[in-house]
Amino acid sequence: MDRVKSYIILTLCFLIIIFMCVFPSDIIMSVKIGMNLCLETIIPSLFPFMFFINIILNSDFFHKEKKKMSVVIKIYILSLLGGYPIGSKVAEELYIKNVLDKSSANTIKCFATNAGPGFIILAIGVAKYKSIKIGLVLFLCHILGSMFLVFLMYKKINVKTNIKSKRIKISNIVNLSIVSSSKSMAIICANVLIFSVIQKVLSNIKYFNKISVFLEITNGINKSNNIYLIAFLLGFSSVSVWFQISSISTKSGINIVSFILSRIIHGALSSGILYAVIHIFNVSITTNALMSNMTIIKNHNRLGIAVSLFIMIIVLLSNIRQKNRGGNLLSDIV
Repeated sequence: MDRVKSYIILTLCFLIIIFMCVFPSDIIMSVKIGMNLCLETIIPSLFPFMFFINIILNSDFFHKEKKKMSVVIKIYILSLLGGYPIGSKVAEELYIKNVLDKSSANTIKCFATNAGPGFIILAIGVAKYKSIKIGLVLFLCHILGSMFLVFLMYKKINVKTNIKSKRIKISNIVNLSIVSSSKSMAIICANVLIFSVIQKVLSNIKYFNKISVFLEITNGINKSNNIYLIAFLLGFSSVSVWFQISSISTKSGINIVSFILSRIIHGALSSGILYAVIHIFNVSITTNALMSNMTIIKNHNRLGIAVSLFIMIIVLLSNIRQKNRGGNLLSDIV
């Protein structure tokens, strides 16, 4: 079976390489789109969240809790505020710190994979539909869908509340948070670039063109004008997000069957709840401002880009300095 999988992967890689050789301009364009997506959307909106959430994780924020419900609520709120893959990042860090066992960390990843309010309300509601009301309705349906998963899986979670925390200097907390955030950001952006290429390849194949919307969340939503499909995609999250979560789950891993099933359920619930809200409360979603391409307000993101890149440069200089002293800051996190 493993041999068959290897042959399938090799065949797909060779086909993509052939496509890249035949259509180099299309590949270059798709990589540029992926880079713009990283610089204008992902890094400015995600990196600051990752940094400050890592500050929280490296402090006593979770260690002082005595109740499982408080820990779960905190993780869930952080996942909603930060967007994916913040919830999975929190679960992974808590597993490393021995607050969660492997099964509990995997369970949390199933319901803490949520799109953030900035992405749903601003990027979709305001930028795509020119309506903050649509963004708020989508976000509400998204939350209600994920809350159902929380109630469904809550009993499967075990939290160790007797963990003794170690006192860490604030300077060390900041450095650890910078390195961890930068490492995760690099992995996420690399995934986006790869899936931009794969999505471009599939979009040129007749029978695979329609399923390409499920590969990368931002491009998928950009291509769709169906509000119910968009609600589903937000819960489904996309294959790219799945790989991002898998790539940061280096210690606890991921239960792929349960995770994919939870994504399908979340997407279906979000779409179904949206349908009910629109028809029960007579919410109007028709708008003349529906745009063919989703644009992010670049001027708003430039400050985020500058700050994020500045911090990432600091971490590189910090690592160089650490190595010159005979240590390796990255080894403390991996």
